[in-house]
Amino acid sequence: MEGTIKVSDPIPLESEEGQRLLDEAEARQDILMDMFDFQQHLSHCGIQSAALLLASFECGKACREAGHCNFRHCKDIKEQYHGFAMFAFKETEEIITHDVIQKTGTTLVDVGQLLVSHKHQATVYFGQESSVDEFRCLAVEALRQEDSSAGVILNFQRYLLGQIGKASQYGHHSPLCAYHKATDRFLMLDTNVGKPKLWLKTEDLFHAMQDVDVATGKSRGFVIMGGVI
Repeated sequence: MEGTIKVSDPIPLESEEGQRLLDEAEARQDILMDMFDFQQHLSHCGIQSAALLLASFECGKACREAGHCNFRHCKDIKEQYHGFAMFAFKETEEIITHDVIQKTGTTLVDVGQLLVSHKHQATVYFGQESSVDEFRCLAVEALRQEDSSAGVILNFQRYLLGQIGKASQYGHHSPLCAYHKATDRFLMLDTNVGKPKLWLKTEDLFHAMQDVDVATGKSRGFVIMGGVI
């Protein structure tokens, strides 16, 4: 895994080019962008990613029931799921505890089980058992759900995206929220505090999911959240 990592230049969302890609995006989830917030602990990327999808789903549901999208009434929903608040749900504690996450973080399977425990359909795809075409197809279809009734979470190795200097035994989780077809880039909302929101090439993201998680002996990958159970 060590060596020179070749990654297409990431495009920050806040740049002029990044905003143009967002305007032209084939699929985008504005609710998720509005609900986004950073993780509160170094090991919380997985649970924060799951919380973001759950909160966005509930916000989208509230918007549908109200007949309009007014994100101000979703403020309370965001607070119910953000950070340590996730541990107040018995559905969370049934899958993983705060103490375990503080020590070991979460695996791809943990994140999938968290979503299922919170009564959502969720399918885990391991990178080495999938393909870049399958990943693209499934992720784009999920992101087309503008009401955030579906979502995508990646589990990847930062080193393979050129974001850190050498491979780490720890991976990272973050959700996707948009796709730009002409450039074949997904917009990833990095849950790490202070990290930029980046447009990244599909092939680069898929490559970063091929890393093997030492905790499971399986590759990293992605989770597709679908309908309610």
